[in-house]
Amino acid sequence: MYFNILQVFAISERLALPCPPIDEQGGKYDFSHVLDFCTQLAALVVTPVKDSANFAQDYNTVDVPIGRSNIIPNRLSFNLNAFRNLKTLKFSALSTENIVDIELLKPTLQTICVHNTTITHINQVLLCDNLHKGCDVPSLVPEHAAPTSSNGNDELLSTDAWNELSELDLTGNLLTQIDGSVRTAPKLRRLVLEQNRIRTVQNLAELPHLQMLSLSGNLIAECVDWHLTMGNLVTLKLSQNKIKSLSGLRKLLSLVNLDLSCNLVDDLDEVDYVANLPLLETLRLTGNPLAGSVDYRPRVLARFHQRAAEISLDNEPGTQQEMDTALVLSALLIARQRQKQK
Repeated sequence: MYFNILQVFAISERLALPCPPIDEQGGKYDFSHVLDFCTQLAALVVTPVKDSANFAQDYNTVDVPIGRSNIIPNRLSFNLNAFRNLKTLKFSALSTENIVDIELLKPTLQTICVHNTTITHINQVLLCDNLHKGCDVPSLVPEHAAPTSSNGNDELLSTDAWNELSELDLTGNLLTQIDGSVRTAPKLRRLVLEQNRIRTVQNLAELPHLQMLSLSGNLIAECVDWHLTMGNLVTLKLSQNKIKSLSGLRKLLSLVNLDLSCNLVDDLDEVDYVANLPLLETLRLTGNPLAGSVDYRPRVLARFHQRAAEISLDNEPGTQQEMDTALVLSALLIARQRQKQK
């Protein structure tokens, strides 16, 4: 259900007013039917203006007055307590820091999407109504399993936990890092951080259910021992980054789908690091310098040896001719390795 920010603000403000008797003036000020509708919604999309089609073409609408008024969408503060049964919440171009109270949504919310804003930290979303969002976030795993912290800063209480949140999509923002606030969503399964400014990946060690991570369109140049923090990943998307070496991905043993398109991989030997992943089925390398080399496809498939027929390279399985060439190259590679071992 689409609501513009002015509608959400109006509902929030009305909830803060004292309720007049229901029968006064024939129920003219009766607000119960609006609340009943809001509490039954399972999905809410909040946009700056009423006409979502025009908004999609002009994101500057968040910083200009609505119509002839002096009301600027991005300066309206509100709470979402009227929408207490939501499972999906989406914000487009609007800062979530304008939310002053989101506590009642935490027991039910499963998906949060915040697109095309100027937020720079994830805590501006997950801890949007917490005045101490800049403090350290404590571990939410059992005490005997959590590492001991020696940091003396004030810690956030575990009451900030999103116990049902399984998907977080923060595409098209200005994020520079994955801060500790992600630990408040211990059941997160899908994390989408595309089109941001992230350089390093951290704070994912306490997300044991994380299966899909998308970091396409960022500034990542290195993947150093990622298996230590995201060992259960099934799908990893890293297209449009600055990655040259794949050694840090060599122990992501549960990985099935890997997208490395449009990076800086130019050495065929780098493929060996991912070719040894036992469950890998889909690999995308198009857009890398390596993809422009002669016999690129059979040479890459050869690195998978007997599993070459199981691999979809750049969204296509190997042709019969490519497989024949790959088997010959594979045999030559094995022979060369045996000679080195002697």
